[in-house]
Amino acid sequence: MSKWNAVREILREFLRRKIGLLGLIMLLIFVAIAIMAPILAPINPSDYRSPTAWVEYPKGVPPEWIALFSGKKPARHLVVKNYQLSRSRFSGFTNTTLNYKFKIDSDTPPKNVIVVMNASNITQAFIRLRLVRPDNKSLTLKTLSITASSLNQSQTLKISLFEDSDFLENVVTWLANQGVNVKKGTVNLGDYIFLNLKNGKVLKGNYEFRIMAVSTYDIKFNKAEIILLGTVYGLMGTDAFGRDLFYGLVWGTPIALLIGVLVSVLSTMIGLFYGVFAGYVGGYIDEVLMRIVDVLLAMPVLPILIVMSLVFKPSWWQIALMITIFGWEGLSRVVRSIALQLRESAFVEAARAIGASKWRIMLKHIVPNIVPYTVASLALAVPGAILTEASLSFLGLGDPTFPTWGTILHDAEVGGALSSGMWWWFIPPGLLIALVSMSFVFMGYAIDEIVNPRLRRR
Repeated sequence: MSKWNAVREILREFLRRKIGLLGLIMLLIFVAIAIMAPILAPINPSDYRSPTAWVEYPKGVPPEWIALFSGKKPARHLVVKNYQLSRSRFSGFTNTTLNYKFKIDSDTPPKNVIVVMNASNITQAFIRLRLVRPDNKSLTLKTLSITASSLNQSQTLKISLFEDSDFLENVVTWLANQGVNVKKGTVNLGDYIFLNLKNGKVLKGNYEFRIMAVSTYDIKFNKAEIILLGTVYGLMGTDAFGRDLFYGLVWGTPIALLIGVLVSVLSTMIGLFYGVFAGYVGGYIDEVLMRIVDVLLAMPVLPILIVMSLVFKPSWWQIALMITIFGWEGLSRVVRSIALQLRESAFVEAARAIGASKWRIMLKHIVPNIVPYTVASLALAVPGAILTEASLSFLGLGDPTFPTWGTILHDAEVGGALSSGMWWWFIPPGLLIALVSMSFVFMGYAIDEIVNPRLRRR
């Protein structure tokens, strides 16, 4: 009962300290994000780094809330799925038309237009993509011929218009007919289909996008949608590969907490029992064990971890175990010094007198008296583990199958985020690493202040 009273007293003292309470609140927020990750970011985390999973997203655009400070209304990401279907027949052919309607009221044109199609009951078809603008001017964007092998149940056709050579040729021809002479490659030709050709501003209003397919059968479209890639996206924007950074930051939270807590718990347990055993047994065994600690402490940890990562290509949990190997030595030295004092205390002498074994004395009498001093180390070891994993990932040596804050920073460095001014790519992951580390540091300082008499405030 006295032990539970001691625990309650420590908890009561902890809650009285504002810095510890702040750290606890910050940690609870991160834990809530980690638990709700499948809801907040409904994707398979192993697909995050796959380029094919983000074809339908704008590349390298800032978050939507940046519009509050820009003074202009950016183009938002728009997926148009609803269409009006009409069919007409002539000379044994069926003309199937999908008519989409959407409105543009932004000050900037869409970044790109992607057409997504999947159909069945098709042998061969000729498809024309056409746009009707608010000023009633229309232009053919692209024509193509498709077969059952190129457009079926298991394969979806995706056309990125602004990157399509036929589309660019059609735009140049259309502009020439409108009296505007431009050369392909000198400007972003795709923007012109949304611009007022007289003043160069975005032509706001209602647009119609038509997919017209001619075939010998009635084509059944399983999926047909028009995606207007915005110049802003989501809460955190996208990187140069089109990946939603909010999803990556959310899924990086449970990985960071798991690595930090796993390394902290394992290293604290190893350091605690290793130090207690060395300090209580003493003699030559103590000398040998401490020399092993000295050797490990003298090793350059990060270069060794880099070499091990290059050789073994570890997953995130294997990285955690590698960090643990070099994370317990300092604590074991502190624990050993405390164990040396406790083994000469009266209650240990009494336990020896009644015939208690060495293991019983260590586990029942010495370890419980040292545990309060290791709780602070338990919290303070988490930031070091998180920063070490982030360092390895930043160097491209982390687990490539999962999004972590370190891998996001690595991709930002490789993708030239700093030089291109994409601050939303590298500032948020760095800030999250700092905040989660601060939460454990605040808690560790508060606990250390409680259990360490020399730091306790009077």
